[in-house]
Amino acid sequence: MGAYLYLGIDESNHGRFPEIYVCVPSEFEKDIEEITLFSKVRKKKFIPKNEEYRHIIISELHKDMLGDMGISIATTVEFIQFFDRDKTLEKVIVDGECKGHTIEEIERTLYPHHIPKIEFIAKADKKLKVVNEADRIAYSLNKYYNEERHGEKGKYLKHLLTVKLEDYSELIERIQTSFTP
Repeated sequence: MGAYLYLGIDESNHGRFPEIYVCVPSEFEKDIEEITLFSKVRKKKFIPKNEEYRHIIISELHKDMLGDMGISIATTVEFIQFFDRDKTLEKVIVDGECKGHTIEEIERTLYPHHIPKIEFIAKADKKLKVVNEADRIAYSLNKYYNEERHGEKGKYLKHLLTVKLEDYSELIERIQTSFTP
């Protein structure tokens, strides 16, 4: 694994389970420059074998404990911690709109780890190559995990990261207290 400068994050199957979050790293600034719209045409089998991407599977339990904002925070934190071992990340781009204090909570959860610039961009999967790749992989992984697989179990385990709820107990507490009437 090299030293990466940029990450693109997207998800598939939002609101249904499992939700699949994917992060694609890049060393190239051109991969985060806005260009003409990418096609949303997706191929079912667009899962690169040797790519450095990582994915996270979100269960209904994760969603019940963390909610939408907490899932966004936890997945982004996990991807940053994995890919920023050399503390070289400059920018992380997440497809979608930023809700509430998501960026501040990501920074709070990461502290004292190196904190790159974090941006949420609506329709980033149509504008930025690195996020478009994450979108296509997430779509393919969603199809893979939601279809019966005989003999292919664990095919993508080397690309899997997990969100352990116990690592986010303080975040869960903050989320629950902020929504208590």
